[in-house]
Amino acid sequence: MAFNALADFLRATGNTEEAGPAYEEALELFQTLNAPRYLPHGMTHNLGYIALGNDDVQRAAQLFLES
Repeated sequence: MAFNALADFLRATGNTEEAGPAYEEALELFQTLNAPRYLPHGMTHNLGYIALGNDDVQRAAQLFLES
């Protein structure tokens, strides 16, 4: 949860270059829990916004659909 909160803060303050890796780390940690009912859909959604901000429309669409 800490990486997700950090990523949220970084994205909110305009630091998308560091927010993306923080969301990736948070997502990776959640996936190691192997708890399907706790899938972090919000994180993949937020990664979509990061991709969109980086002009990667195709990846953004993929992440939004995934979330």
